[in-house]
Amino acid sequence: MQIALASPELKERWAAIGASAPKMTRPELAAYINHEISRWGEAIKKSGAKLD
Repeated sequence: MQIALASPELKERWAAIGASAPKMTRPELAAYINHEISRWGEAIKKSGAKLD
């Protein structure tokens, strides 16, 4: 993952949207994703939002 995030092409794409690639290990990324799922999952369910 770090190799892909360090690629010039990806860095350029991130910079184009005003962002920078995160520096996380796989376990850190997995923990972040799980946290975000639990953080937003219930709110999305309650909102009734649906994918088209």
